[in-house]
Amino acid sequence: MKRMILFALFLNAAILGVIALELVALAGGDEDPTAAVNGDTNGDGARDIGDAVYLLRWLFNGGDEPVPVACAQAGPVLTAEQAEILSHLSLAQVPIDNQGTLVPTIIITGANLQLVNGMGSSWGNSAGDVWNPSTHRTNGLGNVIIGYQENRTDDGVGDTVDGNYR
Repeated sequence: MKRMILFALFLNAAILGVIALELVALAGGDEDPTAAVNGDTNGDGARDIGDAVYLLRWLFNGGDEPVPVACAQAGPVLTAEQAEILSHLSLAQVPIDNQGTLVPTIIITGANLQLVNGMGSSWGNSAGDVWNPSTHRTNGLGNVIIGYQENRTDDGVGDTVDGNYR
């Protein structure tokens, strides 16, 4: 009988210790507790037996929910410049034929599109004479290639699909 009482006292002390640790861990500021590691259900910063007790109490006795794991990235996902750029872009499914075929299309709204070739301007060497090919040169960058995803009508000239853009 003494052994049973001693065991009950020891078990009671262990449970009270776990409860006290949880109360200390949860008694923070105004912010909700978060787990630093996955499996830390009570948010005390460590994975231990208290997490199992906390989880079982939530499952079977209606206790507090387990605390969420803190996200790896605390700041915003996009910079302000990236958000501004994306605010002008949208993706739409645009029909290209009478059969209802749709293709994804990027739409730019409320902004201009400028392609720069790396030489300081998109039309070539700004220091050279425009009409003199030896000084006004380009580097082949900054081009817009526009292609159509539809076949030509039957006008006697076949479709040209050879990689050359005319």
